[in-house]
Amino acid sequence: MSVRCAPPAPPLRTLLVALALAVGTFALFSRSLGYGFLDYDDPRYILNNPFVQSGFTTDSLRWVFAGHGDIWNPLVRLTHILDWSLFGDAAPGHHLHSILWHSLSAALAFLLLRRLTGAFWTSALCAALFAWHPLRVESVSWISERKDVVSVAFGLLTLLAYTVYAERRAARAPARRAYVVTLLAFAAALLSKPSMVALPGVLLLLDFWPLRRFAFARDTAPAALPAATSAPESIRPLLVEKIPFVLLAGAASYITVHTQTAAGDFVLALPFHARLANAVVSIPRYLDKFFWPFDLSVAYPHPGAWPFWAVASAALFVLATSLLAWRLRRAAPWLAVGWLWYLGTLAPMIGLLQVGFQSMADRYTYFPMLGWQLALLWSLRALVPPRLPRTAVAGLAALVLLGLGVRTWDQQSRWRDSVTLFAHAIASTGPNATAQAFLAYSQALLGRTDEARIHCERALAIDSRNTVALYTRAGLDAGSGRIDEATAGYRTLLALEPRNIDSALALGRLLLQQQRYDEAEAAFRGLLERDPTIRMATLGLSAVEIRRGHPEEAATLLAAVLAEEPGNVPCLEQLSIVLHGLGRDEETTTHFARALAAAEPTDALLRAHAAFLQLTGRNDEALAEFARIVARSPRNALVRLDQGRLLVACGRANEAIDAFAKALELQPGLATAAHEAGLVHLQSGNTARAAEQFRRALAADPGHVPALLSLAQLAEKSGQTAEADDCFRRALAAAPKSAAPRRLYAEVLARRRQFDTARTRYQEAVALDPRDVAARAGYGYILLLTGERAAALAQWTEALRLDPEFPGLRERVARLQSAQH
Repeated sequence: MSVRCAPPAPPLRTLLVALALAVGTFALFSRSLGYGFLDYDDPRYILNNPFVQSGFTTDSLRWVFAGHGDIWNPLVRLTHILDWSLFGDAAPGHHLHSILWHSLSAALAFLLLRRLTGAFWTSALCAALFAWHPLRVESVSWISERKDVVSVAFGLLTLLAYTVYAERRAARAPARRAYVVTLLAFAAALLSKPSMVALPGVLLLLDFWPLRRFAFARDTAPAALPAATSAPESIRPLLVEKIPFVLLAGAASYITVHTQTAAGDFVLALPFHARLANAVVSIPRYLDKFFWPFDLSVAYPHPGAWPFWAVASAALFVLATSLLAWRLRRAAPWLAVGWLWYLGTLAPMIGLLQVGFQSMADRYTYFPMLGWQLALLWSLRALVPPRLPRTAVAGLAALVLLGLGVRTWDQQSRWRDSVTLFAHAIASTGPNATAQAFLAYSQALLGRTDEARIHCERALAIDSRNTVALYTRAGLDAGSGRIDEATAGYRTLLALEPRNIDSALALGRLLLQQQRYDEAEAAFRGLLERDPTIRMATLGLSAVEIRRGHPEEAATLLAAVLAEEPGNVPCLEQLSIVLHGLGRDEETTTHFARALAAAEPTDALLRAHAAFLQLTGRNDEALAEFARIVARSPRNALVRLDQGRLLVACGRANEAIDAFAKALELQPGLATAAHEAGLVHLQSGNTARAAEQFRRALAADPGHVPALLSLAQLAEKSGQTAEADDCFRRALAAAPKSAAPRRLYAEVLARRRQFDTARTRYQEAVALDPRDVAARAGYGYILLLTGERAAALAQWTEALRLDPEFPGLRERVARLQSAQH
């Protein structure tokens, strides 16, 4: 058997080149340090993940290894917990962590190839090409894709440890320790990303070349440096030593398929022949992106079915390359090894089991492309004429790396924020339902409702079953008061994805808002029957009990959750309100004190505590709590908004306006902040500034009903009836199922003595919300003025039944009844 024996300690030059590769990689990807989190997966994995944010607690560690999720990757979950513990919601720290892993892989790739082949500068070029290629940007610049950079680092460690093991076997030295290290590194790779299941196959490929451990591999072209020789090994022991690796890979595969099926990630119901066709076509498509790394996209649309010519030509390319690699397996064994490395490690992500909406993804090339580079560069190395000056080869290599580095630096800019990312995907790929849908979702989060709706419709025009677009549109409908449309939208989503928790929760909340308590309860209980750990369903169920007038039952539900999760912030917040309503403030205070003392409090917990302090009249303490949150998260616009509201309640108008202004600076599309600032100006008598802020809110969100109503009422008081009517009509159109705009417009019309139109608006308001006491009282007054005394009395009587303390109404009823008698 022939195996190249590397020196026991790498020479200084090797270490310096490895260090240079790591530092160069870090410098190249440092552009990403200036970017934030994305709306794509980052909220699910990090920003809205209570386990990540709670630190290294017993509950979070239990979740790391046994918690639900689409991918089982405990080591990566641990890195996210570490990041949050160190950096909180400061995205640069999270980016730094990912870049460091990738820089480590650059050095490891060089050390591995150098040790395997002895080809020093070819190995350095291969490692630089691997680390600096634009296809790496998605894996490195996307925080949620941490699993790539961690798993590949451990994968390269696995191969490096295996190389040491094979060398020691060849030298007949003790090799057990190296074998154990190899197995542990492989386990770590699987615990980072299960797609590393193909790594045992790569070990067998390396046994063929350059390790040449197989007897039939002895006549292959040797590695670049002299090799030690010993008796060749038969195939059986080489296969037996891979059994533990195969068992680990099998376990990881089972867990992955189980978790992704449970999470509903096999989302495209495509027949196997369509998935197979896409897999075949993807093989040369990825190589095309390798040679021409332009128009890279976070979402490559899946065509469903590829034309015959595309599948046939791709299959012909794969077959021809495979035949060439077979024919040259002895003269150029690196070609077969590299090609099979590429195909084998790409196979778990090629789409035979369709996970996600994409036909391909740049991140899937992270480890497989290293095999292709091995085949390509060592073939070029063999073809380079010996007489060609080395300076010419080095210059050409440097030029290629420089071009790729520039392209990689530029590609990172596409990942600066979600809107830029998905807008670029649309520009790069043409009609793309997935990119349009996620762009709509990102625009909606920024408060850009008109743009969001446009992109929703574009996505649904391409794919009427796109669930992200349907979910976003339903949320937009709910936010603009189109409750029936929103309810129908969520029901459509659940018909497509019965296990979609977010849609089921949103539907339950809408039903609760519509006072359809039995249906809301059924929705929340259905979620809890499926998974009792869905705490938001328990919160929804407790809200149903509160609305039904059963606060004790609500408190019992919430207390049961808090008995298991004492730091559950949403439950703490809701329970504090319930207990405060029951007059049990001492219990609430005690509970908060325990939660705040249990660990470093999160921003969400501090906000809940501030809300409780405000409810109990301790405004100064609440303001101090908000100051603490702002110091920790100065760029959180919603915190500034809540702080401003509290300052208004404390009578500190100028400071409140400053807080709202800061919220708008941080999130220009936050229409609510502009509206709240306008209300403060209105209270202080500055109607001009108030109108300015109301119009600013409407510029951010033309369908913002509170701003429309405020501007309408302000215009009415100023005698600008035409503008008032226009704003009221826009509010009615934006909220066709809401009673409040119709009641307010009816009040204005009544003051103008336009009784017929006022009566119509009051009648609409009462029909939409029979429990709107003010609407019934106003409707009764209009009926009285138009001579319908009996109907007026009926409305007032029902209003008193709903609210016996409604101001002045009891006296009116008494006078009307007296006049009738």
